[in-house]
Amino acid sequence: MDRNVHGCIVSAGYRWCAYLDKCVRPWELAKERGFNQEKQAFEKFCQPKQKEEQ
Repeated sequence: MDRNVHGCIVSAGYRWCAYLDKCVRPWELAKERGFNQEKQAFEKFCQPKQKEEQ
């Protein structure tokens, strides 16, 4: 298998999404969440969650 460091199966099209904390297929996520199917849109959506300042 060709899993990346997060366990995502790259050959099946999965990439790590830090915001959701899971492996996803970018085109499926774009359709589900309503953003463009572009690399930049995926990367912007999947940025790690910002910790709340106290």
